[in-house]
Amino acid sequence: MEIISDFPVRLPRHRDILTLPHNGQVHPLSKRLDLVAAVVSGRPSVVEDFHQRLQPSSWLHGEEELSNSMILHGGSGCLGVCAGKLLPLTHLK
Repeated sequence: MEIISDFPVRLPRHRDILTLPHNGQVHPLSKRLDLVAAVVSGRPSVVEDFHQRLQPSSWLHGEEELSNSMILHGGSGCLGVCAGKLLPLTHLK
């Protein structure tokens, strides 16, 4: 998440959004996966500019973490926290 340079987007659950490359069939885990697209950059200035636009997170280092954050599937509207900044998740329509 350290190299994300724009707001990540949660992809819609279209049946054919994830297919197997060798035969075009729908991926067997497609109903269980939540897909996210993100723009990444190897240029530190671009990443830093984006991170400066993010809101600080109220989650403090050392606080008790969730037992399994993977079950939330971005339902909170947040992909996660990076360098003390909240990384919001945008939904496509």
